[in-house]
Amino acid sequence: MRFIIIAGFAGSLLNFRGPLLQALVARGHEVHAAAPGLGAGSVEAEQLREMGITPHDVPMDRTGLSPLADLRLLAALARLMRRLRPDVMMGYTVKPVIWGTLAAGWRGCRAAWR
Repeated sequence: MRFIIIAGFAGSLLNFRGPLLQALVARGHEVHAAAPGLGAGSVEAEQLREMGITPHDVPMDRTGLSPLADLRLLAALARLMRRLRPDVMMGYTVKPVIWGTLAAGWRGCRAAWR
């Protein structure tokens, strides 16, 4: 099963969702993580890779109020969903839940956890 988790902050993936991600990998699932700050050279991205998780950097301004920036995030997540075709998506914090759920639904993800 292909699983994607979307976060508003790269560090929270390891600090708050690390055990969940490790359990998914241990059960043989293909796990992807998307958050701002997971680009090349990121410490968090390298730690995720070491755990067997594929990181994806997304253009999210977690505290911004710009509708255009949010639409850019939605488009980026929709492209990522189309490319990955995840079976399950989990978003946590407001923007990942709203925009990730919309992108997952548009791209045929069968389940979305919130």
